[in-house]
Amino acid sequence: MKKAEFRKSAEGIFGQSQGLDNAIRAMDLTNAMVDSAKNAYGDGMSWLYQNEDVIFKIAKIADELDRGTPPAMAALEARKYFFDYSAVPPVVRALSNSAVAPFIRYTYFAVPNFMEQVATSPWRLAYTSYGWFFALTVLASMMWGFQPEEAKKTLSEPLEDRPLLMPIPWRDEHDRLQWVDLGYMTPEGALVSAAWAGKDLDANGVLQAFGANGGPLMSVWIANQTGIDPFRGVPVYEETDDAATQSAKLSWFTLRSFMPSFYGYYTPPLPGETRGGPGYEALWGTGQDRYGEPTQSDAQLLSRAFGINIYPNDVPYGRLKRLRQMNYQISQIEQELDRTYRARDLTPEARERRVQQLRRNFDRILAQRSEYIQATANAVEAEQRRQSK
Repeated sequence: MKKAEFRKSAEGIFGQSQGLDNAIRAMDLTNAMVDSAKNAYGDGMSWLYQNEDVIFKIAKIADELDRGTPPAMAALEARKYFFDYSAVPPVVRALSNSAVAPFIRYTYFAVPNFMEQVATSPWRLAYTSYGWFFALTVLASMMWGFQPEEAKKTLSEPLEDRPLLMPIPWRDEHDRLQWVDLGYMTPEGALVSAAWAGKDLDANGVLQAFGANGGPLMSVWIANQTGIDPFRGVPVYEETDDAATQSAKLSWFTLRSFMPSFYGYYTPPLPGETRGGPGYEALWGTGQDRYGEPTQSDAQLLSRAFGINIYPNDVPYGRLKRLRQMNYQISQIEQELDRTYRARDLTPEARERRVQQLRRNFDRILAQRSEYIQATANAVEAEQRRQSK
């Protein structure tokens, strides 16, 4: 697809916006930056991946033949578990080739396999994933001295909402708790995450679970709308940033989104940035993230290289950041109330409706803050005692 055709189709979906312009400029810059690296690295890794897949398929066929399975059926059985990503319907191929849902081919094959396992041999889930999930949750509770769910609430909201985020009982080198995301490691991750989001009527969460916002274009659009990186679940900018700072951070987020993830994670600070990618800061930079906290440990970075996402969790500091966001929202409502009372262009009825709406929002956030403080109290107190020793 030519660039002009791509812009026209993208504008038909998202409309004309600064975010879309940033995305297209980022695509041009990224293509220029990684073209030479792609030939040296990408082609080699593609060859390695394809041959690795062939080896496991042959091993599966050999195993089926040893069991007495006819050769044709053995080949079909191997294809069932080691997917042929070219054998998909046209609509799935179109979505996969777009910037909207590049990972949907995996979901297309994995979800039916999971449903078949649930229907025919559900006990296998106990030793493949969920048995470990519950066992490690109980072990973490015993070792930490509080329920893991209390600590999970001090992560960022998008991470907290991931149903297959599992506690790791041991701590990292900075004495922080750790969580591993099973949602990207299990075939049923998309289905479970979609169901979890669906119970809260979260349409965006359902789309995210099935990979409909896994592409860079959709990630950039979501970040422009929400201020959240939908893939990593962390804020792109702070709510307290001014408009110019938010725009600058969104522009650089757009650039990094269109880079291959390896490059985006390990790039040095771009012009106007004070911090580089998390991997860069951990290995060659300050060793701190943009909040001044320690970055990921060497073990966490190594696991990421193998596709295992492990998130550190400083409980007291995590709650402080969440409370800071709530306090900022409260202050914004107070300012809006003051402007509403001073506005001369509102009728008494319109002013009263606006005031009542703002007060309801104010009371809702106050109640949420109070509930949040109570829900995280045990975990925060236990971690503060540990840190003070």
